Amino acid sequence: MFKNAALYTSSSPPTKEFLRSLPGVQSVEVETDRFGRPTRFQVRVNGVLVQVTVLPQEAVEQHLAGFYRYVLHLTEQQPSPHAGLIAQKIQATKTVLGCVIEPDMDPEGMAGDVLFFLNHTQDGLLFARDTIFGPDGNALIGPLAAGA
Repeated sequence: MFKNAALYTSSSPPTKEFLRSLPGVQSVEVETDRFGRPTRFQVRVNGVLVQVTVLPQEAVEQHLAGFYRYVLHLTEQQPSPHAGLIAQKIQATKTVLGCVIEPDMDPEGMAGDVLFFLNHTQDGLLFARDTIFGPDGNALIGPLAAGA
């Protein structure tokens, strides 16, 4: 299980209504900036809190550059047939969501399931446990990927 994750997507941040519709979600609270754009979601799932923070737009480019360097480091250690797909998705990323599960993952793993489902619907990349997962939930590269 994991406690921290990041989601990379070419989509806009999810809406409160969409997050409420996800299986297992009990409640959603949203914090916004002065323009009404979401900055943080507090999503309660199976008794735990999933804090989802929207990375400010002005920080996305620098963050993606660091993430891309990390991916290059991983592919040097473990060549991956998915490297091209990962690079394309990073280049197309408009939104980065930092996710923290508090206090820890619930025993059934539903909080993690919500993040994987969100990644699927956002057609993004989910980074958790030093592994990058595709929109289908498969580990593309990292310690949890096949052949690692």
